[in-house]
Amino acid sequence: MSPVERARAALANEAARIICETGLMDYRLAKEKAAEVLPAESAAGLPRNIEVRDAVLAYQQVFGGQAFEQQLTALRRKAIRVMRWLSAFRPRLVGGVLSGAIGLEPRQHDIQLHVFADAVEELDIHFLNQGIDFETGAVRLQIQRGVYEERPVCEFLFDGTPVAATVFSERGGRQPPISSVEDAPIRRASIKDIERLLGHT
Repeated sequence: MSPVERARAALANEAARIICETGLMDYRLAKEKAAEVLPAESAAGLPRNIEVRDAVLAYQQVFGGQAFEQQLTALRRKAIRVMRWLSAFRPRLVGGVLSGAIGLEPRQHDIQLHVFADAVEELDIHFLNQGIDFETGAVRLQIQRGVYEERPVCEFLFDGTPVAATVFSERGGRQPPISSVEDAPIRRASIKDIERLLGHT
């Protein structure tokens, strides 16, 4: 490994430590904080998001142990429950609960979903009919290479866990947006996919 590669790896490992120990979800901010801790290494340039993600997974294996695995399993099972509750909107799990690249403190993590509807109001009506408090916002996603678009997001609590449901149109949302971590289409998982992760038959 070259000196530059060693420096980038040290920064990725420090960013992973920050993410896992503080629950920080922003990879860019974690890398900037790592550069403040390791200023000499930062001269080599900041690591890519995927390097940080891989360092997070490695950190979990070393420090997380069985307790972390149990926490991640619990989050994935809860994701299945909320997806069944939103079944009319064909939900798909994305993000850290799917990849496993989350910190060691589960209370600081949300369940991220992609859902499909002709209008975000359909989701709003579902929440109102069920008596669920929610907030709406927007997220900027890379829909195609170099093409960005804002999509509406509904945020709510499900059994005490924050859930962020990004709404895609029925026709235009089939192709996943580009992941800022892997620079490839975001991986989406159905309930059956998650059950396979959990070892269900």
